[in-house]
Amino acid sequence: ANKRHKLTYDDTHGMKGAVKRILLLILCSGFVSGRPARCSQVRNFLRYFPDVPEAQTECIACPKCPLGTGLTPLCGSIISNYTAIKCEPCTENETFSNTHSIESCRSCHDCGLRNIIQQCTPDQNRKCGNKCPERHFLDDNGFCQECYFCCPNVHESARLKRFTNPNECMPLKDMKGSDGRDGSTETVEDVLEADEQKEFLTGELRQDQPNIDLIPSDCKVSEMSQLHNHENQILLHHVQKKLDHLEKQSKKNWHSVGQILNVSEEDLDLIETDYKAGRSPTESLIGKLSTSSAVPSMRGFVEALVACNRYDVANNICNWPWDLRTVQ
Repeated sequence: ANKRHKLTYDDTHGMKGAVKRILLLILCSGFVSGRPARCSQVRNFLRYFPDVPEAQTECIACPKCPLGTGLTPLCGSIISNYTAIKCEPCTENETFSNTHSIESCRSCHDCGLRNIIQQCTPDQNRKCGNKCPERHFLDDNGFCQECYFCCPNVHESARLKRFTNPNECMPLKDMKGSDGRDGSTETVEDVLEADEQKEFLTGELRQDQPNIDLIPSDCKVSEMSQLHNHENQILLHHVQKKLDHLEKQSKKNWHSVGQILNVSEEDLDLIETDYKAGRSPTESLIGKLSTSSAVPSMRGFVEALVACNRYDVANNICNWPWDLRTVQ
């Protein structure tokens, strides 16, 4: 009985060893067969072979780039076997990289109207002070806002730049209406309504309507950080410069574009937090859109810009040298 028990014990351990060996063989055979390894796209590229459709995709580790340079294309991108992976120098006063890492060059912080303590270099971000220009003040969010000085007998809403000098107010009786009449009988709401109507009418007759058909139909907003022009400038940086500014009634920014593209208010608030921490809100918005379940097309992004009356940015994208685009 003892012998039988010993045999059973040995057999059990023998079976466990055999199972381990079988599992090891199965695991090894998976790599030998060329099956794609499961890998995180946070630290890897996913490479495919367009000329060999039956070939499996490969997981390529993103290399680290030294200070002052950034990885291109963006780590986590899906690339073809023809795509060159390299460390590109960051651009003075435009982009920087202050770490030895797998990150691409990041956009320099925009100080807005605040004073600049140190300009942006390829290996260091721009440093902003807390001083504002004359007749401006620093608000609780760290932005320079224009001061408002109104006369005691004039309501704050009567301050309109089209009728007054900057930062000053005039009594209504000294104003002239939009049609030349005495402005004392014309309310601010009347003026704004007339302006909106004028903007609506002129919008239909605009000569600078963007030609969305120039954009490849398969292009997604996730490509924005990889699209270069003839001067090797990146499209994302052009868009950032236009949309990062503080939103005004007459000039919409990244926030309004995000709302039109159905980004939640919670996510927009998080992007605003990143902005205060020194990161470009437009870059954060594009990153959010690029990781959504349904990545918007570049044409859809331009349509959102048009809805915000940002024809300047829309035309910039439409007129981009798309012949330089390499399909990833």
